Amino acid sequence: MKPRLRIMALCLALLIFLPAWPGQAAQGPLDALVLAQKGIEARDPDLFQQALDLNAVLAHGLDEAANALRGQARNGNLDPVLAMTVLGLVDASPQNREFLETLLVSEITTFINSGISSGSFAGNGTNRSGASPLFKGISRERKEILPGKVLSRKGDRATVSATFRDHGAGSYPLRLAVEEVGGRWQIKRILNVSELIREALRHAR
Repeated sequence: MKPRLRIMALCLALLIFLPAWPGQAAQGPLDALVLAQKGIEARDPDLFQQALDLNAVLAHGLDEAANALRGQARNGNLDPVLAMTVLGLVDASPQNREFLETLLVSEITTFINSGISSGSFAGNGTNRSGASPLFKGISRERKEILPGKVLSRKGDRATVSATFRDHGAGSYPLRLAVEEVGGRWQIKRILNVSELIREALRHAR
């Protein structure tokens, strides 16, 4: 994969692919990882999204990714479609920005649902949908998160560590914010998006 496509693939994959940990659910913040993987393995997007608040993850992740990539986009170092998207997020008027964010959330949600229901994300199928050029460079191999440990916890909020593993693109450390909502733990935010993008850019040089 070309470096620019690899960067685009990582930026999107870090926002949308979660996770893999076999076994029964534990009693605590890592429950969210267990349940999300059950959704992937069962080809059940609804079950997956019980474990991941996609709107919350994207609300933070899109902003952080765009800010981290702004300089590269302005210097012409990114894929043109990704560059246009990044600059749209950081430079657009509030109205245009809201429209673009809504469009991106819709595109990503469609891509996730298709990848899970087809079995592609579990490594059991080929996801040919998601026609948006933004998804062109994403590896079709299995995606996993291997849980680490609970780094901190205060009441119904916690931070956990994990490793993101794309069997076609490599492995990356993650820090995730999770919250207990209605008795169920949910992934709410990827805390180190900017660090991960900087690392991807460094390796792409």
